[in-house]
Amino acid sequence: MRKLELFVVLSVMFLAFALRMYRISNPVADWHSFRQADTASVTREFVRRGVDLLHPQYHDLSNIQSGKENPEGYRMVEFPIMNAGTAVFISAFNLDGQEVLVGRLFAVIFSGLAGLALYLFVKTLLGRRVALFSLILFSILPYSVYYGRVILPEPFMICLVLWSGVAYLRAITSRSYLTFALYSLLLAMAILVKPFVLIYVPIFITAGFLLTKNLKHSLVGAISSLFAVVPFLFWRDWILQFPEGIPASDWLWNEKNIRFSGAFVHWVFQERISRLILGIGGVSFLILGMIRKQKAFLVFVVSLSAILVYVLAIAGGNVRHDYYQFLILPILCMIAGQGMAWMWNGIAGSLVLFSRIVLIGLLGFSIFVSWYEVRGYFNVNHWEIVIAGEVVDKVIPQTAKIIAPFNGDTAFLFHTKRSGWPLGFEIDKKISQGATHYVTVSYDDEARELEKRFKTIEKTDRFLLLDLREHL
Repeated sequence: MRKLELFVVLSVMFLAFALRMYRISNPVADWHSFRQADTASVTREFVRRGVDLLHPQYHDLSNIQSGKENPEGYRMVEFPIMNAGTAVFISAFNLDGQEVLVGRLFAVIFSGLAGLALYLFVKTLLGRRVALFSLILFSILPYSVYYGRVILPEPFMICLVLWSGVAYLRAITSRSYLTFALYSLLLAMAILVKPFVLIYVPIFITAGFLLTKNLKHSLVGAISSLFAVVPFLFWRDWILQFPEGIPASDWLWNEKNIRFSGAFVHWVFQERISRLILGIGGVSFLILGMIRKQKAFLVFVVSLSAILVYVLAIAGGNVRHDYYQFLILPILCMIAGQGMAWMWNGIAGSLVLFSRIVLIGLLGFSIFVSWYEVRGYFNVNHWEIVIAGEVVDKVIPQTAKIIAPFNGDTAFLFHTKRSGWPLGFEIDKKISQGATHYVTVSYDDEARELEKRFKTIEKTDRFLLLDLREHL
């Protein structure tokens, strides 16, 4: 990079880092806390028990996620590379108890590296200016800011797949088989985190072919991509031995037959992509990026096709959870970045100043609208589960197993730092399975009945903690 280019890129990356520091020390009780708690819990168990990549465990012993009793607390979802790395770092620097803060900081780092990879990929394909605008969008869009500091697999997944794209373009232009191997390795790791990243493969291959017009090396790239799937197939075959640790996933594909419905179009395209991610104004950049005549038009067509295939195939997941769209964010930023670069240069070749003023205005409007949608994500709306969890951690043994009902949400259970069940009901059955304590932040009929049966350890206006080993 030239000195000025390097300065600008580093400045944008520093801004991205600063934005992601917003409420970085928040407990896991913000948006999608249940999924963050599950991810952070795997890291915590690695710190406690040692890293075992083939037998990841977490705090939930219930049958809620898989439909089967899970007494060992197996968590067989993404291959736990990220959790293992975080746990090793925590152990090496004696940061026990800081899984949340370290996990968030790692997410910020992965997000920053993903932004740099996006810049390098787009720069190779479309030039510095488009790359810079793509990086700016990825760095400052509020949706990207929030999901760039959460304890989820997404930041790590995006980082891996984008760097695999950089490696692919480098491999196909340098004709280096060693770099093809690096591409395959990075892609394999990304697939192990989430196989949905495969939608990027046709984008990479199309981009590489447009750069070189070399069918042979494109074929090598396709073969390298196939090799990258092999570790995932082994992982999937392995985890089938632990069905109790595999969450039900049928709902991901087409929950309630929502695919092709008006509700699907509304939630995915209008609410998520248009309002939440691009803040309405960014849609203009996206449209301009698509209609701009340029050499990479075919890449954009393939990219939009990949997005469409993904949201249609994973219709249930994309409608129910907005973090599923994080996978397509870099693609949207690349296309919108092309539209922004066109506006910056003056769409009609004249009125450049006017075009730039409109661009800045649209970008500001997009950030405003997106922030309005995202701002509540950072809030901790249930401090009572954090407070109750801290008390539980102080007064009951580490080996205790606890029932912490919170409508099946595992965030409350996570804050107790104990294994157990995130839902009440069938209390006697859970006691027979090893439950020793009960804590609730909702003084309902179940809590009142159990209070009459078991010894109260502590009761406040925020929570009730009972010892299930001692009857009254």
